[in-house]
Amino acid sequence: MKIYSFFSGDTTYFTTSSSLKKAQDIGRGVKRNYYDNCAYLNEQPCTDVNDDYFIPLELEKVSMSDFFRYTQIDNNICILDDKLEEILMIERSTKSKWTYFLTQ
Repeated sequence: MKIYSFFSGDTTYFTTSSSLKKAQDIGRGVKRNYYDNCAYLNEQPCTDVNDDYFIPLELEKVSMSDFFRYTQIDNNICILDDKLEEILMIERSTKSKWTYFLTQ
């Protein structure tokens, strides 16, 4: 299975789709939400933030082991595919069973 990642806002997204257009559409939505939230809170958007912060210019191919590692160390992730979510849950449940077994 091929896994791709991209960064938008403060979040790393993981997907099995290699479509840069889909990733950029998500980035535009994140950007819209950011500006809507600023308006709602009556705050000025950060001047350092530009399109590059929200709209990805490329997708990065990620190995399965890197995917598992990233999901363990980064709290700001979003998994866009049910298949990836299922694989992650299986990996975590298997790991927790082994951890439980080894500590008994």
